[in-house]
Amino acid sequence: MADLSGSEPLNALEKLSAEYPALYAELVKLPDLKEMGNIENIAINNIAGLALRPECRTAFELMMNEGIKEMRKYCNPLQALLWIHYDQNSPESFLLQNYSLAKLIDEAWKKTAISENFASKRWQNFSEVIERLNNPTLVSLYMVNNIAYDHDERDKIMQGTVRFAPPRVTFLSKKGVCNEQARFALQ
Repeated sequence: MADLSGSEPLNALEKLSAEYPALYAELVKLPDLKEMGNIENIAINNIAGLALRPECRTAFELMMNEGIKEMRKYCNPLQALLWIHYDQNSPESFLLQNYSLAKLIDEAWKKTAISENFASKRWQNFSEVIERLNNPTLVSLYMVNNIAYDHDERDKIMQGTVRFAPPRVTFLSKKGVCNEQARFALQ
């Protein structure tokens, strides 16, 4: 479990632990919080402050209900929210107005400095990316932005050559035919 104590008191986080223990339990699972620095302290306090506001409760409940809790290592929408908070103090209107997983993910994965529109080191490790894609919507959003249809390979298939690239190859090449993309999606 992450040590979220940091060097300064985290009043909002401590209050969150007492008043919203389910969210607190999900936050401490985030791999980004294994080591806490100033940016993490500020971001997590901002998130805790929002989570304690009644008008934000529905959005946080929806985030925590994404994927199969027992199967995922962490809650990706919360990680996405954390990434957004690394860049800006409090995207309250984004969170409060008609919460949408797709909008949250789009904001975090494409527009934050930590993600760099899928170009940062956080998108280079196959296992780390597969962990992040812990529900069908996340897989789809990732693939639309990162895995292209391999037209050259399709032409070879039409000539009788069949390739079955493993998911890691599809990930690294960022392209694949239907069966390869399906195999990647099943990871």
